[in-house]
Amino acid sequence: MASSANKQRVDTSKALGPWISLIFLSMTSVNALTIDGNNVGEIDGNGATWWDCSDCKRPGVFHFHKCDKLNVSNLAISNSPRSHVSVNECNSATISKISIDAPDSSPNTDGIDVSDSTNILIQDSDIKSGDDCIAINGGTSFLDAKRITCGPGHGISVGSLGKDGASDQVSNIYVQNCTFKETTNGARIKTFPGGSGYAKNITYDQIILENVKNPIIINQEYNNYLQETSVTVSSVTFRGFSGTYAGKVAINLDCSSSGCFDITLDQNNILPAEDENNSDSVICKNAHGKVADTIPNVPCLSQ
Repeated sequence: MASSANKQRVDTSKALGPWISLIFLSMTSVNALTIDGNNVGEIDGNGATWWDCSDCKRPGVFHFHKCDKLNVSNLAISNSPRSHVSVNECNSATISKISIDAPDSSPNTDGIDVSDSTNILIQDSDIKSGDDCIAINGGTSFLDAKRITCGPGHGISVGSLGKDGASDQVSNIYVQNCTFKETTNGARIKTFPGGSGYAKNITYDQIILENVKNPIIINQEYNNYLQETSVTVSSVTFRGFSGTYAGKVAINLDCSSSGCFDITLDQNNILPAEDENNSDSVICKNAHGKVADTIPNVPCLSQ
């Protein structure tokens, strides 16, 4: 579609009908675009026909590329072959009141993927997926995610960063007032060894946990590569987490030998779902920072 300086509106409830099956929309260089589903019907990607094909180039349902001043709202999307919504090289986008639904067994079905974009707001949405509910990829800055309910899924993740030696930068991320229900992860930062760049100025604030396997995790050895990572992780805050974890580790700070710095844990109360003493509730490797008023105790950080 051609670039336009005028506001454009696509009302899917009228233009696309009350039920849409197998629809893939890719939009490039459409400025001031608004898509409002008016909460009528559902977009079904029929992804189950694709999920068993590991060699297929699977499409997503919505892809926005270089679309500035984008607004997407009031949509129900299910069963995408791959990611449900992807935002790439966009400046100033608001995604709100989105319902995404895919089974936890569906591979790589991220809810919302963001890359190389800035000034992004994702809010008031319910995301169920077989991968990250929101994936914040390289080149992304000034992203806010508010009032998101995630589950099933792999949490709200920064990364993965640095794959195949790439240089990736992510900064100024704020995730607030979100709920994770029986997800694999809650707040996650993941980097590949051998890459470069940084993930910094990242805050997860006021997070509710319901039987989450890994509530807080920094993983700088993603996929267990044997190279030394040079992606730096710094200025990360985990504040106001409350609820239960269902795995063995509530807080996992697995940093590379070069270390993660300025990590803050504050006012967190993360308890095992089962009423038992779990001696493995914290893993702390090469992490530097401070902790206050946090359960479980994180002895590697200064109290």
